[in-house]
Amino acid sequence: MKTHLSILAFIIFSFSLSAQDEFDGWWESKTSKYVTIIHVGEYGVASVINYNPFNENVLEERIIKRNKKSFTTHLFNPENGYSVKVKYKMKDKDNLICKFTGDLNRTVHLKRSKFESINNKYSYSENKS
Repeated sequence: MKTHLSILAFIIFSFSLSAQDEFDGWWESKTSKYVTIIHVGEYGVASVINYNPFNENVLEERIIKRNKKSFTTHLFNPENGYSVKVKYKMKDKDNLICKFTGDLNRTVHLKRSKFESINNKYSYSENKS
């Protein structure tokens, strides 16, 4: 019986994370040079990478917590010691609300980027609404 409850809980948890598909994509903010790239896998958000195209710096966030409507990460920049927790929550399909705590305590809004990955090739779309 205990095994059956564990399996049932895992199935419910897995289905609830599939709702995280809406986080998948490239995200931009007016307050940062970094583009945030969120990849969603079979079990929800799988990775969060911040890329600065001007100096090619890459910072990877460690996923701490996931649920159906949000997820939380830890970001550490070894170059300057900057450390924050970031809670991501969807505002709508093209806007994320990110609450930073730690070395930065503020809310940042990210907008879905016009860059998209198509078969591992990146293209720019002018007509993205």
